[in-house]
Amino acid sequence: MRGDQAQTSEVSQTSEVYNGFKETEIGPIPVDWDVIPLGKLARVKYGKARPKQEGAIPAVGSGGIYAWVNEALVDYPTLIIGRKGTAGRAWLMEEPCWPSDTTFYLEWTKDVDIRFVFGYLTLSPLSGEHAKTTLPSLSRPDLENYLIPLPSLPEQRRIAHVLGTIQRTVAAQDGLITAAREVKRSLMQRLFTYGPGLEPAPTKETEIGEVPEHWGIGILNELCEKIVDCPHTTPKYRPSGVLVV
Repeated sequence: MRGDQAQTSEVSQTSEVYNGFKETEIGPIPVDWDVIPLGKLARVKYGKARPKQEGAIPAVGSGGIYAWVNEALVDYPTLIIGRKGTAGRAWLMEEPCWPSDTTFYLEWTKDVDIRFVFGYLTLSPLSGEHAKTTLPSLSRPDLENYLIPLPSLPEQRRIAHVLGTIQRTVAAQDGLITAAREVKRSLMQRLFTYGPGLEPAPTKETEIGEVPEHWGIGILNELCEKIVDCPHTTPKYRPSGVLVV
């Protein structure tokens, strides 16, 4: 790996070294890291239109998994990057998959930890906003010339391990939030059907469904003085002030 890094020394033009860091095209990085174009680590390949036959292999588009097919286009761990639509969004696929024709995928030519590369692409995603069309898109050179920091392989693995631990913690927290939302939804359904008492109230059928027998049905326009159409102009944004909803 050090030989590969030596070949890329011309990419990392150091203007200043301070406190163990050096200034590069992508900002300060540790002095023993390099900066290298993504095209030096992998071949950037186009995805293809997915097979029509369904199966157990995930088909991945620019927005993530959208179908399941019967064969894999890629049978090794890869990163899939949105080419159109959600351009620049990266997806880590460690199992066989089928990248769609709206994506690129990476065929590795160097020994790297792809979870490390994925972490950096997530932190600093490419943007397709420069495209000369109404739909954001990326070209192959955009990816091939995209610069990423490159520490040694053991350090890549340590960083990827930390990122994975954080991601699992976030996923667990998201699971708790999802469960809490489901509890709230179920509780609201019960309250609006049987009322707030410890015992369910007798109910009746109405135009809006089942409600407690002693409840009435109102019309929103009769419960407020006025329903105001919001302004159809965007206010000027400021760093602080009144919240825009």
